[in-house]
Amino acid sequence: MTENKYITLAIHTYDSAVALKDRLEENDIPVELQNVDIECPGTSCGVRVRIPDACLPKALRIVEDETLMARAERKIEGGRDTVLIPVDFSEHSFTACKVAFAIAKAMSLRPVIMHVYATPYFDGSLSYSDSFTVELRDTEARKRLQDAAGLEMKRFCKRLDSAMLAREIANVKYTRTIHEGVPEDVIVSYTRQTPPAFVMMATRDSGKKARELIGSIAAEVLDNCRVPVFVVPENFEFRSIGQFSNVMFFCNVEQRDLLSMDMLVSLLPSARLKVCLLPVTDKGLDRVANKLRTMASYFSENYPGHEFSFSVPDGDFQQYMAEMVSDRHIDMIVVPNKKRNIFARLFNPGIGHKILFDYNIPMLSLPV
Repeated sequence: MTENKYITLAIHTYDSAVALKDRLEENDIPVELQNVDIECPGTSCGVRVRIPDACLPKALRIVEDETLMARAERKIEGGRDTVLIPVDFSEHSFTACKVAFAIAKAMSLRPVIMHVYATPYFDGSLSYSDSFTVELRDTEARKRLQDAAGLEMKRFCKRLDSAMLAREIANVKYTRTIHEGVPEDVIVSYTRQTPPAFVMMATRDSGKKARELIGSIAAEVLDNCRVPVFVVPENFEFRSIGQFSNVMFFCNVEQRDLLSMDMLVSLLPSARLKVCLLPVTDKGLDRVANKLRTMASYFSENYPGHEFSFSVPDGDFQQYMAEMVSDRHIDMIVVPNKKRNIFARLFNPGIGHKILFDYNIPMLSLPV
């Protein structure tokens, strides 16, 4: 058995270092504290927090994940042991359930099937005498929408139950929930209040997304959701988790890529992955190639059940990516998704948007 190699995770004041050490050890990560000034050690100088290098992805996730850090202060009921599946009762929603149920069974998660029906809109410029009539009409419309949504949910779940009995989809226990409001807002709000392990959504094929509401919903969820979001196209024929084997992994060539890779491997525990690292920067390609080589080597050492390679774009990025998808028979694209403000999203859409609307390939968006 080889001895663990310890590396420096962070340098803090003594009190902060001890607090971080306690947090890491609560999550079964061995920690060593070492004074920065070896000759004149003391509590006033900086303290290195050192951990085994194999524990780095898990440690980074603990340090950077605000939700995880907050668990010591408040427990979120049901958090992290569920997978959220927004549905509109269509065929592509059924496809999303097939994929989500298989992953949920492999990860021992509980699927939560959510449907959101739109709130009826009425003109607010009404006189006082009209207000009672509008209130009644509003209440009746809401009741009809709620009843219709409940009926459709029962039909959809009956289909899922039949498919489970026929072994067409994985047999897992699930719950269902119906909400009123704007779909993307309700989905994002739900994930913030009760964060699931990931969100599973289905979307139209690339020729329809720009014209369909579901496409915009998926894009809004990608922009604002701070948990992983898995998106599959409507024409995707799911057979097993093993289909997600050839992966194109977009990376920023920075420390957070380690977190993203750990999320990916954790979400597909039964798949043997062949991951190609593709940088999304064009600054110093020679230097980027060296970093990618080091990163691929690190991943190979710490995830021995998977294969890792890298490729540096040459020429037009979009064309290079399209050729890579075709030549390597890519099954899934993984995109680390940074949260950006509304102006950045409007004037410079992220690569996740481009992939969502231009490719009919399953995509996994990971928050960083």
